[in-house]
Parts: sequence; C-alpha cells; structure tokens
Amino acid sequence: GHATVAALGSTVADAAPIYPGITLVSGADDAVGVIMQNGVPGDIYIIKVGAGADLKVYPPTGAAINGLSANGAITVVDDVSFLIWQHTATQFYTLPLLPS
Repeated sequence: GHATVAALGSTVADAAPIYPGITLVSGADDAVGVIMQNGVPGDIYIIKVGAGADLKVYPPTGAAINGLSANGAITVVDDVSFLIWQHTATQFYTLPLLPS
C-alpha cells in the first residue's frame, strides 16, 4: 500500500511510524523523523522525502540500517526517493546504499 505521513519527534521513541510499502513523508525539518515498523524479511519500504529539509529514518526498535548501530537513524536529504529492504529481523539495507 501507500501512505502520506507527517514526520514527527526528534528521537527513535517519538518518530512517526511507517509501514512496508510506499510512503510520502511530509514535514521534514532537519530534526523530525519516521520509524519503520518491523515486517518480515523481504519487505520493502519506498520512501519519498517531501521538499524542504533532511529527514531522519529509524529502523524498527533493536534493528540496524546498513552499517549503523542498532536504533541508529540515517539522515536523508530533501526531495529524494529511496528503497529500504528488510534482510533479517534486525538488519535493513538502503538501495542505493546511502551513506550511514
């Protein structure tokens, strides 16, 4: 499915939840973020960052994105689209492989 979600919070604890599928994220302001909800290996999250500012993207609690530590956010620049795929319950990867 697809959804439009307003980014929230400034930590892993209060970021806006997003689910597998396509999400357009609005409200990025260099501080707020979204947190992926854990699915199953093979799940795909396609994220489009709305115009304006950078967005923090957090993995599900206890998981990691690329080479970051558990619960670490990647920061993506405004106006990009990218894909994150779930490899295991605790490891996610971006496509393309974004800096982390």
